[in-house]
Amino acid sequence: MKNIISFIFLSFFVTMAFAQEFANVNINQVDDKGRKQGNWKAYDVNGNLKFEGRFINSIPLGTFTYYYTDGKVKAVSEMFDNGRRSRTKVYHNNTRLMAEGNYLDQKKDSTWNYYSDFDAALLSTEYYEDGELHGMVYNYFPGGEIVEQIPYKNGIKEGVWKQYFTDGKLKLKATYVNDKLEGLMLVYYQNGVVEVSGLYVNNFKDGIWMYFSDRGETIKKETYKEGRLKKTEKFESRIR
Repeated sequence: MKNIISFIFLSFFVTMAFAQEFANVNINQVDDKGRKQGNWKAYDVNGNLKFEGRFINSIPLGTFTYYYTDGKVKAVSEMFDNGRRSRTKVYHNNTRLMAEGNYLDQKKDSTWNYYSDFDAALLSTEYYEDGELHGMVYNYFPGGEIVEQIPYKNGIKEGVWKQYFTDGKLKLKATYVNDKLEGLMLVYYQNGVVEVSGLYVNNFKDGIWMYFSDRGETIKKETYKEGRLKKTEKFESRIR
């Protein structure tokens, strides 16, 4: 009886091994022109599966799945337009959605959204052209309100930068020119009174910077030269 059971188990494992070997024979194939054909799997140096997907004439088609080293899904890409485009979702290791957006010719394209690994709240929205940030980047409070908007053009900051309070009132306003702060920066209290006012030149504080209380009183005056503080004056409150 023991011999029969042993034979059955041996036959089972031999069959499984043969099936696995047969399956492996049919993946990672190339044709006589060196083009990838059929199902492919890639592994890291430790033998962990990195991704799996399907190629026809080296063109990726259908669903490609990428993995963390512990086997959890890291990303899923749905390929289309003859492999040039994909709709991709990226996941945190705890399986929550991390990001989603499009690729064009393996570069980020159009709208990308990013999410918290804690509660899946939307953290930021970015816009891409040819793999570069292009347009307004929005960052959000946990409740979904806009906390910041940063302008980009061809991968560099260009335009008016703003920050907000949770009620939507303006907190900060400044301008980027060729990725550097230029011109007037204004910082506000939540009641709308200016808190800080000063100039940037070539990304450095320059000239007179003024600081005010939430009642509009002058608190301090600073003088800068190419980012270096040269003089500070403090003022006493006249409101009792």
